[in-house]
Amino acid sequence: MKNMINFILAASAVVMLAGWSGCSCPCCKHDHDATAEAKSAKPAALLAVTTTVDFEKEVLKSEKPVIVDFWASWCGGCMQMKPIFEEIATELGDKYKFVEINVDNAAPELSKEYGIKGIPAFLFFENGKLVGEAQVGSMSKEDFKAEIEKRFAVKSETEKVETEKPATEEKAAQEEK
Repeated sequence: MKNMINFILAASAVVMLAGWSGCSCPCCKHDHDATAEAKSAKPAALLAVTTTVDFEKEVLKSEKPVIVDFWASWCGGCMQMKPIFEEIATELGDKYKFVEINVDNAAPELSKEYGIKGIPAFLFFENGKLVGEAQVGSMSKEDFKAEIEKRFAVKSETEKVETEKPATEEKAAQEEK
């Protein structure tokens, strides 16, 4: 009897982990499949990159600033950040591009080239250039959004100063004439 109870408990655990509700009717099964499909759908602003060619096209040649997430399915911190990254991609997708790189499946040279030694690691690119160093580790949604805004705001302020400077010099030259 004790073995039977252990077997039932073990089987129940497997069923729960697999996400099966126990219902066997065809119409209900369809609903479960639709729910699972909806849960696995990625936000439109989120791209998965697996090759260096894709990386060049989607990150280095992007017209928008890009946030790149280096992650792996076995990484607890990565799984913690995944829904946060997806939520922010949905919220800020009109302003930034969000790219995921699975370090186990993607081109290993990308991790090596950008010095990825720990994950989750987030890199920030603007105009094909890396902005600052990698941000490694988990953080709250609010902290991550603040980091994104800080990385690109600093770059934008620097660009503003550089574009205003020639205009001021031009104006001074015209006044001298």
